[in-house]
This record gives sequence, structure tokens and C-alpha cells, in this order.
Amino acid sequence: MKIAILGSTGHIGKSITHGLCNNHELTLFNRSNTQIGEQQTKSYNELNDAHAHYDVIINCVGIGNPAKLDTLDVNIFNLTEQFDTLVLNYLQHHDSTLYINMSSGAVHTPFTASTFYSIAKINSEAKHRSFPHFNIIDLRVFNYFTRYINLEYSYLITDILNHIIQDKTLITDTKNIVRDYIHPFDFISLIEKCIEASPINDAFDVYSLKPVSKIEILSLFEHQYNLKYTFIPAELHNTDKYYSTSHKASTIGYAPRFTSIKALKEESKHILQSFNIRSQII
Repeated sequence: MKIAILGSTGHIGKSITHGLCNNHELTLFNRSNTQIGEQQTKSYNELNDAHAHYDVIINCVGIGNPAKLDTLDVNIFNLTEQFDTLVLNYLQHHDSTLYINMSSGAVHTPFTASTFYSIAKINSEAKHRSFPHFNIIDLRVFNYFTRYINLEYSYLITDILNHIIQDKTLITDTKNIVRDYIHPFDFISLIEKCIEASPINDAFDVYSLKPVSKIEILSLFEHQYNLKYTFIPAELHNTDKYYSTSHKASTIGYAPRFTSIKALKEESKHILQSFNIRSQII
């Protein structure tokens, strides 16, 4: 397959590029021409080149750092609309192309501190369903963690890794959370199933074999890498769950093989080894 990846230098974009490069012909797009390995990326305005044809376009453009979500304003609508329109214009002339858009689990919780972001995703998905003759799949990503993540991003898992690297004590509250991290292997498998299912116009939640709680995450890194942590009282004591119980993706043949804890364990190993930090458990 000839696959175009938009946002190829972001976290998800890098991971997908790595997972698909051995079996498909990839063309990478970014805001400016960038050298990635032996490949030169194209700028976004080159997507609709009259001579270009892609079997699949994967849109990974988005906000990578969750710390920015609380500061988002209406500009998130412009950002989402800009790249969505770019791909939809392409589909107007290549209606057999499959468009895979990285959406978000936030579509299920629109009234949060990041309301603009949630509504932008909801609007985008609604527009996609209004073009039933186009092949479009929205993949609702809840949480994703790989060796390509930017450690400056504000996630629980990056906080944990940074405290291990710096040999500092992590301070976290007692409120338990439950998250779902899809393994990169499973994510590529899901994308391949989407490609096989074309023609199609639908949305699917992304999920692993099993979610994981904060307590389980802390325990993993305590035993594997001697993470030191201490608790402070939480204002709220209810469990914060952010994952999907919808397994509709199974209808196109998706069957995850890895749990969230397995994904965290394997991907963090690559990151920490680059800092010469190795697991205490073989």
C-alpha cells in the first residue's frame, strides 16, 4: 500500500511510521521538510499534488502535550479543520482512498476542562459520517505510550520515568486512576484491519487487552526500577476511569494481544535503557 502519514514527527506519527515502514510504501508529511532517517518529509501543501496517489492517508496531526489542553481556545477548531479539510479535498478526487483519522476518547466526555478539544473531535467525526461515500475511519485514542514519547510531556508515565532517571521521589495523590494503553503492535494491527475493511465509514474506540490502574503502574516501576514515591491526600476519592468498554473494532477482526501493563513495561524499557537504566528483574 502507498500510505501518506500526516504529522509524521509527532509521537503517534513516529510510532505508526516505525510499525508500517517494512510492509508499505510510506510518504511522510510535516509542517516543513524534515529529514527522518533516509527519508525526506514533504510539506502539507504537497498532499494534493496532482500526480500523487495514496491508497491510505493517516492523519496524526494533533495536540501531543496534555498540559496544553487546559489552555486551548477556539484555535483548536481551526487546527482540526485545517488538516481535515486538506484530506477531504484529496478524497474529492480520489474517492477510493481510505482516510484514517486519529480522533480521541474525549468524544465520550465532551464537558471537561478541555471542552473545545472534545467538541472539535466530535464535530470532525460528525462531518466524516456526513460523507458516507468516502472511506473514513476515526480511531478514538484514549491513551498511548511508546518509546517515541516526548519526556517533557505532562503524563503520569512521563513523570514516573523522569523521576526514575533523576533518582527523585515522585509525589502523587491517593486518587486512583484507570487507563488503557494500547501496545504499538496492537495499534498497527488495528490499522491493518482498518485497511482490510475498506470501503468503510465508521468510528472505533482503541483498546488494549486490559486496562491498568495507577497503583499497578506504580508497583511495576517500584519493582522493576526502584521507583520511589509518596502519596498526598486527594481532594476526590472516586476512581478516575478513562478507557472504553466498546469493543466494536472486533467486528473488523481486531483482537488485541497485549495488556496495558505489558505495553508500559516493554516501551519504558527502551527509554530507560537509553539512559543506562536497566530493570532490576530479569
